[in-house]
Amino acid sequence: MEEKVTYVEKVKVQVQECNSEVDRLAKRSSRASGEAKKVQEEEVADLRNKCDALTHRLEDAQWSEEAWDDVKRGIQSGLASLKSGIEKAKSRFG
Repeated sequence: MEEKVTYVEKVKVQVQECNSEVDRLAKRSSRASGEAKKVQEEEVADLRNKCDALTHRLEDAQWSEEAWDDVKRGIQSGLASLKSGIEKAKSRFG
């Protein structure tokens, strides 16, 4: 049980860091114009949705031990997808 609590807390910190990174990307996108701005704003919205989904998965971590393995895999997958999306956005936003 302690392992689960430690893991969830560690991932919560990572999600907070990702949220901060998405906020920085949103500021960058606000400086863009035209089609680039639209694309960047859509990408930021997608990243925010991923952050929200991961936050909900963390809430699911309160589930029973039997479901923990499935929840943990979902959290790991969601976090990897979010981080990958942020890196891609950072490279495109300049």
